[in-house]
Amino acid sequence: MANYFAKAHVLYIFTVTNCHVGSGSTASEEIDLPFQRDSLGYPIIYASSLKGSIKSFLLRTYEDSKKGEVFYLFGKDESADEASKVSILDAVLLFIPVRIIPVSNNFRGVYVYATTVELLDTAQSYLDAVSSLTQGNFNKKNDDFKFYKIDENGNLEVIVNESYFKFKEDDDLKNNYSKLIPTGINKPIFVFEGNIGKDIINRSLIRVRRIRIDRGKKTVEIGGLWSEEYVPHNTYFMSVALVREDGKKDGEPQSALELFNSIKNKLNYLIIGGQETIGKGIVRLIWAD
Repeated sequence: MANYFAKAHVLYIFTVTNCHVGSGSTASEEIDLPFQRDSLGYPIIYASSLKGSIKSFLLRTYEDSKKGEVFYLFGKDESADEASKVSILDAVLLFIPVRIIPVSNNFRGVYVYATTVELLDTAQSYLDAVSSLTQGNFNKKNDDFKFYKIDENGNLEVIVNESYFKFKEDDDLKNNYSKLIPTGINKPIFVFEGNIGKDIINRSLIRVRRIRIDRGKKTVEIGGLWSEEYVPHNTYFMSVALVREDGKKDGEPQSALELFNSIKNKLNYLIIGGQETIGKGIVRLIWAD
């Protein structure tokens, strides 16, 4: 891979509003329009959805004379003859806000961040896969937060999403995964394992009933009742953008690395999954470097 990609950029996706990136309708779920899921059942943003949102944003904001740069980096929709210069990985869930009721007197707050060992390992595998391309971007650790794990002898008692747990601060988790955590995180991170973690995360998702009105009759249209699933605001996902550099060719605007760096600086906020007219889908892009 080091011979194919020239640069890797780690990207955090922070949901400013509740966000729905749909997987399409399904008859096997209790939700008509569920959020996208990975093979383990965790929420995920597929690379095609993320890359498509980035590309659409740039095409809407760039003037016509500059749109060729977007197609040069991200490919043309109508032509698959040549791979795009930028590859985007699926955005894995890093952590999600969960409701808490502190039982211990020494703990305060209304929510913390929850994640699982499986999610952290997946995110860590991204860093391991592109370690030769990151050029030391992740040597510094973020020490401004605390990791907690379930421990029956723990001194921190908390009700998380209506379930009672005892937790204990864990320095091993912090040492192993601190490189994954973006700066500015000021909430404790509770790490769960297995089905307990999946259940905690699923109960943190938001299910919304939607209706479509027949304005003439002032009633719900036939078939106009459905449900959607959202990840809450303040959720973090992590992805990686890989840039392929083949050298500037005749007719090309500039090198892919230079062009992506200039475009990357414009990618701060994004609409993903649509529904921005009802205050959904706004995310902030945080580039690790």
